[in-house]
Amino acid sequence: MSTVTEDFLLLLLDESSGTLLPVPEKTINLAFAGAALMDLQLSGRIDTDLDALMPVDPKPLGDNLLDPVLAEIAASERQRDSAWWVERVSGRGGEICRGAIDRLVERGVFAAPEDDGSLAMTPRAARARRYSGPDGAARDEVNLRVMRAIFDDEFPDPSDAALIGLADACGIFERKISASEMEAARERIRLCGSLDPVVRAVAMAVRIVGETAADEVRIHSRAVPLVPSLPLVGNLLDAFGDMNGFFTKCYLRFGPVFRARFLNKSFTILAGPEANLFMLRKERFHLHASVGHAMSVHQALGGEIMLYMNGSDHVRMRREMKDGFSRSFMENHIPKAVETAREQIGEWPL
Repeated sequence: MSTVTEDFLLLLLDESSGTLLPVPEKTINLAFAGAALMDLQLSGRIDTDLDALMPVDPKPLGDNLLDPVLAEIAASERQRDSAWWVERVSGRGGEICRGAIDRLVERGVFAAPEDDGSLAMTPRAARARRYSGPDGAARDEVNLRVMRAIFDDEFPDPSDAALIGLADACGIFERKISASEMEAARERIRLCGSLDPVVRAVAMAVRIVGETAADEVRIHSRAVPLVPSLPLVGNLLDAFGDMNGFFTKCYLRFGPVFRARFLNKSFTILAGPEANLFMLRKERFHLHASVGHAMSVHQALGGEIMLYMNGSDHVRMRREMKDGFSRSFMENHIPKAVETAREQIGEWPL
């Protein structure tokens, strides 16, 4: 039997791009917290009602993702409701997600992640649309099960009902099915999402997070600061000879996003550790390379290269060219590269 945690991860995967669907990080963490609590409930370790989430059996499962959550629930001196525990466990959301990825790689459902973190199902799992759970039993691929539960009359089992509720809370179905299909399935999706207190708590928490985030945007929204500059030359003289030092000073004064002028052009700069984290986690959802490189690529090369591509096309090309960019390939061709460089340099005039 597969776990709700692992199935939710598979439901999040965009196979065309190798990335998880662009759901806000806080929302994802809440959903993984709900999935972990559902796994504990389905394992008979906890129980829930309208008012409380209670430990039933504190015996560890031998699961390094679920056991710490179970231990914390068992050790709590006060009885809390599902909403409190969803928020509490959401602090482990990233850890639970990474652990689920590692397990799916170990069982041969996922291939090892690419250097950029992109994921892909193994050819065998992708073709069969079935894969083994932690107990070795094979089960139909989660997207097939969920879609059958939504559009067929057969009622889903508790784990699939929980998955439907979690996916709905995260807005996943809007990215997977058409608007007309969504309209037809809306009542059934809502019914599945209302069956368990944990899933209802996740949905409520996600709504609160969304409303809070919207309020924060309204409160903190402001124009990107412009670095003071001279007429005509802008900040060219400030940055001359030490561009990194100029950007560092601007970051310390204006924060991670600011604008600077060089001659007649204005540039928006992202700087500091915040920019690094943004590029690491969110870059693929917001920034694209094709616009900046389009002219040079088409004029000089006349075709598609990785530098120019984005999204699923970039992931596909990376996989096709992976062997040619591997470290072992490079190491085997170092002597030829050195020989070629020396030949070219030997033709340069003194």
